[in-house]
Amino acid sequence: MALANAVREYLERHRVAYRVLHHTRTMSLEQAAAAAFVPPNQVARAVLLKDEHGVLLAVLPLSHLLDFTALQTQLQRSMEPVPVAECARLFIDCEPGSIPPLGEAYGIDVLIDDSLAEHAQIYFEPGDRSMLVGIDSDDFQLLLGCARRGRIAQPTMGLNVPASAAPTALRDFTPPRKCSGAATAL
Repeated sequence: MALANAVREYLERHRVAYRVLHHTRTMSLEQAAAAAFVPPNQVARAVLLKDEHGVLLAVLPLSHLLDFTALQTQLQRSMEPVPVAECARLFIDCEPGSIPPLGEAYGIDVLIDDSLAEHAQIYFEPGDRSMLVGIDSDDFQLLLGCARRGRIAQPTMGLNVPASAAPTALRDFTPPRKCSGAATAL
C-alpha cells in the first residue's frame, strides 16, 4: 500500500513538504516508531472518539495517554473510543487500525494535544502500516489549523502511581462507561 489517497491529496493541497520513512510492516504504532527509529513523543497518534453528538479525532503524542477527565472538562462531552471495526467505515482508504491524524482530510473535527507543538518534527502513520510520514512541526500545525487545542493527554513517563492508588489515579485514563448499553452509530 502507499499513503492513503485522502492523506496524499490533503498534503498536496496544502503544499506541505514531507518525507516517507519506510519500515517493516508492524501491528502497532509503537512498533512502527521503533522500526523507524523515531522517538515516541514525536509520533502523532490519532484516537477516534464518539458520543451522541458525533465523532471527534483526538491527536496526541504516542508517548502520552489520553486524559478522559481533561477531555470531558474541555469539551463538556463524555466521549468514548470508537472500535477499530467502526473506524474502517470512516477511513476507507487506510489499512485497518491505521488512523491518520489529519481529521479534516476525512471531514472529522480534531482536538490536538498542545504538547505536539514542542517538537521540530512530527511523524504519523499515513494509513499504511509499513511507513511513517515526517513533516515540520509548523507544517503539522498548519495542517491542523482548524483543530481545537488543549492539554488532553499526560505523558506515560510521569505516571508513577503507587499500586494502592492505581484504581483512583488511573480513572482519568479510562473512558466513561455508558449505563444504558445503547450503541451509538457512526
